[in-house]
Amino acid sequence: KSHLVEQLRTAGVTVACLEGNRILDPRWMWRLRRLLVRERIHVVHHHSPLVASLARLVQKTIRRRSRPASVSTEHNTWASFQPLTRVLDARTCRIDEEILAVSDEDGP
Repeated sequence: KSHLVEQLRTAGVTVACLEGNRILDPRWMWRLRRLLVRERIHVVHHHSPLVASLARLVQKTIRRRSRPASVSTEHNTWASFQPLTRVLDARTCRIDEEILAVSDEDGP
């Protein structure tokens, strides 16, 4: 997930990565919101569809004019996701400005 961080920083892009086991510790959503508001983040890039679904909901709690853009990368086929993940991702993916897929079979 972070193999481009140094290239982005070299290009002058400020990068912040949330670390930790996000799903098992729901406090990550509060940390994310505080980070987005405090640092005035412009783009949030998601890799995991379950985490992305919850992060998108967090992003929606920020006023529209201050809300960062949402971008997701799909790395797995839609069928490989658990049913709950598929439902959450399908219901929230419309929030994304862009959805990238690593192959034609990936994503909703």
